[in-house]
Amino acid sequence: MYREVDDHVIPAMEWMTVMMPLLEGGHMLKICPSGTSMYPFLHGGRDEAFLCSAFGKQLKRGDVVLYVRGDGTHILHRVHHIKGNEFFMLGDSHIWIEGPVDRLSILAVTTYFVRKGRKIQCGNVLYKILSRIWLILRPIRPFIFRLRKLTRTI
Repeated sequence: MYREVDDHVIPAMEWMTVMMPLLEGGHMLKICPSGTSMYPFLHGGRDEAFLCSAFGKQLKRGDVVLYVRGDGTHILHRVHHIKGNEFFMLGDSHIWIEGPVDRLSILAVTTYFVRKGRKIQCGNVLYKILSRIWLILRPIRPFIFRLRKLTRTI
């Protein structure tokens, strides 16, 4: 989808060169994701993600990270699995796994979300359980989304 860019928009590659030293210095980055790739956990344009530097962090399955693709696109997705120094990512509304993503491409890790105005810590036990169940349900997500759409039309 094409979106008109105005003079006040700074491309991610440019703002990240300024933000990375701040993140590594202990500051947090607040982003409002766009798109639907993290639905149902995050709604693009409404919810917010608060991130800290991924440098030196032990990342694990289920973590939501900000990484940069080879073309410079910055993506916020969940870690599906890890093989050595390679990470495989998955959007919550996707069924296909992206990867491998090199560890050096991972810029930040989410510490908490603000969803519908409510703060949700990534370390929250209920959040961890739900996100792990959602990872396991990857193969049947299309059926879940179709069922949801069907029940909304009824």
